[in-house]
Amino acid sequence: MVDGKVRNVGVQTKAAIENQRLTISRLTSSVDEWQSGVEYTCSAKHKQSSTAVSKRTRMARVEPEKPHLRLLPPSPNEVQNGTSATLTCLIRGFYPDNIRVNWEKDGASVSKNITNFPTALEQSLTYSTRSLLVVPAVEWKSGAKYTCTASHPSSQSIVKREISHTKGETIISHKRIGSSSVKSDESKNGEGPLVAY
Repeated sequence: MVDGKVRNVGVQTKAAIENQRLTISRLTSSVDEWQSGVEYTCSAKHKQSSTAVSKRTRMARVEPEKPHLRLLPPSPNEVQNGTSATLTCLIRGFYPDNIRVNWEKDGASVSKNITNFPTALEQSLTYSTRSLLVVPAVEWKSGAKYTCTASHPSSQSIVKREISHTKGETIISHKRIGSSSVKSDESKNGEGPLVAY
């Protein structure tokens, strides 16, 4: 049944498999109908029983969750002992899993030396992912400003973090861009720009 109404169209039932007490019934539905939240009920009754067994299901409606972004600087050992520096962009807490991550250097788009990882489902039933950008250590030390941007269409949210290294300090700032305005998360979290030594 679909929303309490019996449906025979799109139903396929396979007879019991030999030597097994098993019958399989499948209902084919449209994507639009499934996403509309209608309730599906499957009922089965053995010919020797007077009581039918029923199970119900429907698509769970989950509100979109905005992503939270954290930008990590390269380790001091990597910068001091090598020629490259790895910036890590951690994105978590978003739902559903459609998300786009972009990098910029001093306002210009960066497309090379980027590694984007697949999204992962967390115990909170939200998703997380990360993106790595490898830059020359000399550019990192020169004070260039790098920006990681996470765009999440489902929640109409764009989150940015900027990071730079000047005068021996790493400075990280955070901005969230909604559908109609730009606002800082720093006041919401009671935090100013993060400074790491």
